Amino acid sequence: MPSPSGRSSLSWRILATGRSAARRRERNSVIDGTTLHAPWALLPDGWARDVAVAIAPDGTIASIHAGVRRGGATPLAGPVLPGMTNLHSHAFQYAMAGLAETRSPSGEDHFWSWRETMYRFLAHLTPDDVEAIAAQLYVALLKGGFTSVVEFHYLQADPAGAPYADPAEMAWRILAAARQAGIARTILPSLYRHGGFGRPPGE
Repeated sequence: MPSPSGRSSLSWRILATGRSAARRRERNSVIDGTTLHAPWALLPDGWARDVAVAIAPDGTIASIHAGVRRGGATPLAGPVLPGMTNLHSHAFQYAMAGLAETRSPSGEDHFWSWRETMYRFLAHLTPDDVEAIAAQLYVALLKGGFTSVVEFHYLQADPAGAPYADPAEMAWRILAAARQAGIARTILPSLYRHGGFGRPPGE
């Protein structure tokens, strides 16, 4: 969270109510290099009233001041909160939502059956697919108030299990998706060492 007088990246998500036209004005004002005026904002010292947030032309927060009159600033219809962080993301799973949320008559549904569904899904994904899915997810996160994401990235090989010419191909695609969406990101390359208690990953 930025200090009231400091400059920081735009890690604030405007959470306001009102008509759609008002929301469009708020979104536009963020990129106009102007000043927004919130009736309330959550600052490092707690909630403050009549807060002016100056936005630089590059989209960063130039300054934050509490207890000021609106003047010519663009009014916001509701409170302003710091953006949230998604601390555990597997972006590609966004596209498989709904594929493993049913219970079979045998009652054999569990984590490992879910994982098998996930692996079958992965067998159809190309780097282009992963980049597109991640970009769509990150835009959805931004719309929901998340301004940064931590990506636990273990999708390293092609659908046949072979490495790409560039071993970091999939990681580059995740980073490209984050840049397209405009979300701050941390990528954590990871791998499976075990497929269960005492079992290798492939079982």
